[in-house]
Amino acid sequence: MEYDDILSVFDIAKITGIHKNSLQKLLNAGHIKSLRNSPRYIIPKQYFLEFVGTARFREIRTSSEPFIKLLEGFEVWMRQLLDEPL
Repeated sequence: MEYDDILSVFDIAKITGIHKNSLQKLLNAGHIKSLRNSPRYIIPKQYFLEFVGTARFREIRTSSEPFIKLLEGFEVWMRQLLDEPL
């Protein structure tokens, strides 16, 4: 599924399976960079992708199928990246 370059909390919840309240906490704590358009968060896709690459993202514990698939895909990508010669 394609997403716009600007994401909402709802979009990220749909992508990851992380509950919107948990995402709000991550945003409030600054773990996910965002722009604030009160009372909503605007998250550029680049900021979301940066968050997916953090240890904090990998520490999240959930049984959400979208999250597990996203995490597995990230780990495969990292292995490919590290195995490729520079």
